[in-house]
Amino acid sequence: TGTLSTQTHPWLTDHAIAGTPLLPGTAFVDLALHTGHHTSHPHLEELTLHTPMLLSGSPLDLQATLTPPHDGRRTLTIRTRPHTTTPDTTTPWTTHATATLTTTTPTDPGVDLTVWPPANATAIDVDDAYPLLAEHGYTYGPTFQGLTAAWHDDHHTYADITLPED
Repeated sequence: TGTLSTQTHPWLTDHAIAGTPLLPGTAFVDLALHTGHHTSHPHLEELTLHTPMLLSGSPLDLQATLTPPHDGRRTLTIRTRPHTTTPDTTTPWTTHATATLTTTTPTDPGVDLTVWPPANATAIDVDDAYPLLAEHGYTYGPTFQGLTAAWHDDHHTYADITLPED
């Protein structure tokens, strides 16, 4: 459990679609992997996004729950509701994502990632990526502008992404 707020984490507003800040999909991956590492289920087999997590400026109570282990898997559910300072049992939770966490490494994706960039992948020019995305309503502020190179093949897109030092 926790509280998520653009007032305490203003960098979250750097990711917006059509002017509305929302939690990026990679943050759900990070939440899932963090939970998995603390519960001996460190591998993410599947992640399904159900509802965007809108970051309107009002704090959100965040809840991550797990089912009991079954066949080496656990289901994670990530929910929010408007933040309250008193115990609240009446405000419903919004489910944003569900994930399957496992104890075993996921199966091979069929691509040899020990060779980088992957064999038979074609380079993509990323110099104008962020201005082009902005023209289509996708805003990536400085915190989320780490794309340095990209490639694609018939089935996948690959990217080099560098996180800001701070």
